[in-house]
Amino acid sequence: MGKIAALISALSFLSVAIFGSGVTGADILKADTGVRAIGLGSAYTAAGNDVESINFNPAGIVFVSGRDVKAYYVKNYAGSLNVELYNISFAQPLETSFLEGTIALEATYLGLPTISNPDATDPGVSFNDLLIKAVYAVNAAKLSYIPWSESKYLNLGIAAGMVFEQLGTFSGSSVMFDLGSQFVLYDTGFMFGAALQNIGTPIKYISEASPLPLTLRLGASYDTRIDKHNIILVSMDYIQDFYDYARFAAGVEDNILNLFYLRAGYNTSIDTRNASYISAGAGLTVKLLETTLAIDYTFRLQFWNGFNGSQQSQLVGIGAKF
Repeated sequence: MGKIAALISALSFLSVAIFGSGVTGADILKADTGVRAIGLGSAYTAAGNDVESINFNPAGIVFVSGRDVKAYYVKNYAGSLNVELYNISFAQPLETSFLEGTIALEATYLGLPTISNPDATDPGVSFNDLLIKAVYAVNAAKLSYIPWSESKYLNLGIAAGMVFEQLGTFSGSSVMFDLGSQFVLYDTGFMFGAALQNIGTPIKYISEASPLPLTLRLGASYDTRIDKHNIILVSMDYIQDFYDYARFAAGVEDNILNLFYLRAGYNTSIDTRNASYISAGAGLTVKLLETTLAIDYTFRLQFWNGFNGSQQSQLVGIGAKF
């Protein structure tokens, strides 16, 4: 039982320092994902236009024009806790006689190293979360039952997922859904997004059932060409976890010749007990024949109570579009 208590203490610290306090279960649903998205402070509800949109606004994958795959691994996702996070996602357009749109699949693993006592006879205790999602998104103009003449400016998306959580010999699971939309404000460069995340059944953890972190995201973004070499993207999000405090996020990205990207972001809670973070990153794309390869890097500094406590992590991801 000593190892269980130690691990529960570590998980409690993890929840407060990284994901925020609250009474919800399935901490993996609070973990920001995506190297580009985190580089923008996770202000990705309206700005998301690739496979990384899956965990922010499922409607964003509408902009995927071919096959889009991304993957990354983080050893120290929670700084000194050595939390490991693996993420892989894939999206592609779908055109059939009965269904059009874009589909995507994603798997995310979050885990702590095994805690063991060399003097004990029982095996070590580990903790891990696994999230698997399937997503469908479509431009509203392709839906015949929406008569609105300007429906081509509206994107809609839905995600369905399963969460699996394990602590030692204890385990739990839950089914969840996300709903999302994006509205492109004609040809102005503005886009607005809204998503309701983590609609699902409570997850039973050992002897108690905890609700999923039901979250509302509202976002706005502006994309403009400064000159022939630079396109600037500015994004902002309001994020309300209904069991916790609200968060605000903002990010900026400079697209240089569609080859090199510079990013910066800020994500903060109105409650100083929850972690905030600043981020900075860069991306590089290289086109080889019909395939575009991408490498993204983000540095994130998380802090709470001012800067009385802080942790840092570095994220590197690879991707391909073909």
